[in-house]
Amino acid sequence: MPSLLSALPAGAHLWFQVWKDGYIQQCAARSVTIQGDMTMDLTLVSKVNLTASTTQSAPAGLRWVSGTIVEMTPTGKQPVAGVFVDFEPLEDFPAAVTYSDAAGRFALCGLPQNDTVKVGAGLGKRVTYANVPPGQTTGIEITLP
Repeated sequence: MPSLLSALPAGAHLWFQVWKDGYIQQCAARSVTIQGDMTMDLTLVSKVNLTASTTQSAPAGLRWVSGTIVEMTPTGKQPVAGVFVDFEPLEDFPAAVTYSDAAGRFALCGLPQNDTVKVGAGLGKRVTYANVPPGQTTGIEITLP
């Protein structure tokens, strides 16, 4: 569905977020700088078709990140399913979201390659954040409080 934004100043730097019931924006919409007329495709993924795999390639300058959500139990670390995971370029602004799978795994795409990014994880009132350094794409482990 086309949307028209007018009266934005040239050079404005924007992130876009879209939503629809039953779908999520697993890949962050590329951060763009306004330069005249432009068109952008934004993709939503059905919650039943989420992936915890990073086998798809990301556009130049962007990356997939993947990892596992765990919690500490008396028997050690255990994966946690169904955790809301997001990339927040600005505090409390999720630009890409997903959920951890049955094995606690998650994947987000469209994150800046050369920046430290903030990834949030939450289940009920249990919320935590992790900073992912430039270039890291795998092996992210987030421990819920």
